Amino acid sequence: MRGFAFAIAWVLAACATERHQLEITGPYASRLSAEDLRQIELATAEGPEHLPLQRIDAFEPNRVRVEVGTYTDFVKFTLIKQKGRWIIDRSSEIKTYHFVHP
Repeated sequence: MRGFAFAIAWVLAACATERHQLEITGPYASRLSAEDLRQIELATAEGPEHLPLQRIDAFEPNRVRVEVGTYTDFVKFTLIKQKGRWIIDRSSEIKTYHFVHP
């Protein structure tokens, strides 16, 4: 019985530490460097919501649309690269989505 409890605890711990796979799409996705991704992740942490980064859509060379959130709540906004740094594009629209599942 103790072995079974240990196995269950190990599986739960593995699930709790599993990191979400970041989705990177768009025609300029292959141009994003590891440093770009690091800066994008930091910039989204300063965004309108403090939610985990889920998706990056590189739709222009120096502009990406990011999606942060969870399964039911997420926010989309744009980042721009200026002088080698990724920052939130304050002139872009911020879209918030909330899904209610029965």
